[in-house]
Amino acid sequence: LKEIQTARFKSLKKTITSEDAILVMDFKENMMLGLGPCEVSSSFYERQQITVFGMVLIYKKNRTLIREYIDVVSEILSHDSKFA
Repeated sequence: LKEIQTARFKSLKKTITSEDAILVMDFKENMMLGLGPCEVSSSFYERQQITVFGMVLIYKKNRTLIREYIDVVSEILSHDSKFA
């Protein structure tokens, strides 16, 4: 399946026109803020978690493929279609 998806993605990029766009989205691993080399136990349990929802918009302008990267950082930790 991976090889099929990779081949399809490469094919889409080759055949994209100036009227088309490709949007690739993926959730990154939940992250914790405020990490340090030395921590007391209370800070371990009280640090804030965030999720990063990364996207790249690929389109063609003047025969050149343009990539615009967008990252959404949020306190909402659910990785579901409602969040997306």
